[in-house]
Amino acid sequence: MPTPHRPGPRAVHPPLTEFCRDPRPAADRLKASAPLVRSPQLNRVETVRRDIALLREYLDAGGPFEVAKRATGRLRRLAGERFRGR
Repeated sequence: MPTPHRPGPRAVHPPLTEFCRDPRPAADRLKASAPLVRSPQLNRVETVRRDIALLREYLDAGGPFEVAKRATGRLRRLAGERFRGR
């Protein structure tokens, strides 16, 4: 039974139902997650700086194994994009 401190099911269901019909991550949850977030195109220097920062982060997180795992995932993603014609 609804009370002022405990809303009934009708107050909770519309947002949940809306999300279940169209589930998607929050735009700020995944950086550069297309098409929700558009990132400006990086120039060559910015790209190298970003990649070096990622390399450092991956080395800190798990050493060479983590770097290899991430590099493999990145190559798969890039190959998939080329295959799909992006």
